[in-house]
Parts: sequence; C-alpha cells; structure tokens
Amino acid sequence: MRPAYYVTAGALCLIAVATFAIAPATSIAALWTLLPGIGAALVFFATCGVLRRQSARPALPNETS
Repeated sequence: MRPAYYVTAGALCLIAVATFAIAPATSIAALWTLLPGIGAALVFFATCGVLRRQSARPALPNETS
C-alpha cells in the first residue's frame, strides 16, 4: 500500500492539470479558484479519513513502524 502522502500529492497534481485544461476552455473566471479550492478540500478530507481509519485499526504483530 502506498503512503497516503504520495496519493495525496498525485491527486493535487491532477487537480492542477485539470484546472489548466478546463478553466481556459470556459468563460467562467471563477473556475481558476473554484476547481483547485474545492478539489484540494476534497482530497485533504479524503486523506484525513484514510489516515484516521489506518490509525484506528490495531497493528499486526509483524508490522513495524
């Protein structure tokens, strides 16, 4: 399983790419702040949920930190 920070970083990079692809194609100037803002909030909320779930489960005897 990949560490959460790699997945989070990849998702944030995809949000940046999507913003540069979608925002210029529309005439809505607010998309330049709306897409990265809402997208990053969703990514960080999901990351928080995953990390919380991982920290709540008991560690297996063969797992090391």
